[in-house]
Amino acid sequence: AMLFALAVFPVASLQAADAHRLLNLRGHWKFNLGDSSAWSDSKFDDGDWSEIYVPSSWEEEGYPGYDGYAWYRKHFRASGSWGEKDLLLELGMIDDVDEVYLNGKLIGGMGTFPPGYESAYNAERSYPISPGLLKPGGDNVIAVRVFDDHGPGGIVDGRVGIYEQRYY
Repeated sequence: AMLFALAVFPVASLQAADAHRLLNLRGHWKFNLGDSSAWSDSKFDDGDWSEIYVPSSWEEEGYPGYDGYAWYRKHFRASGSWGEKDLLLELGMIDDVDEVYLNGKLIGGMGTFPPGYESAYNAERSYPISPGLLKPGGDNVIAVRVFDDHGPGGIVDGRVGIYEQRYY
């Protein structure tokens, strides 16, 4: 019996972790170098922005040696059934500092932007989504402001998506 329990445990834990993902946000996001508070606005037109693969360092995606500010934006549809759930936006590892907006509202951030610069490159980003912030069936926009001091930059690794928060 003991041997059986050891054999099935890894599979069960992997399935449990994935089962709570409601939306996979890996893939192409809109991307722009620079910094403007207007880019957090859900109504901002990002149609002429370039695309970048998330998660991946921006150096690997065509911006070698770039250090400084850049923004990511992602449009998605939210299901009406999500309204009953406690949701988390997971963005994995961001190098070095981030501020995250959902439909124009700041929902989280880690590290400190210059002048009091402090990196949070090794921290998993997981931000709660307040009830009522999502527009079910409509266009929803995630905007991520990133500052990179040196080395790889951007949304570099980890789980990227919207997950249902579970209380164990």
